[in-house]
Amino acid sequence: MTENVGLNTPVEQISAEEYQAPSNSSKIIHKLTAYLKEHFLVILSGLLSGSVIAYISSRFFIAR
Repeated sequence: MTENVGLNTPVEQISAEEYQAPSNSSKIIHKLTAYLKEHFLVILSGLLSGSVIAYISSRFFIAR
């Protein structure tokens, strides 16, 4: 069902039976992706620094 409102813009009406609330799993996924987007650089720098430390320490123990 469409209805013209204002500047002849179609607006779709959703009845209460057609509307489905988001499930708990989709809420969790949404929160997780939002967190990862906000903290991407911190997570990436932590992974890179951990890799550098592991590489240097392994070189130190292999050389001796």
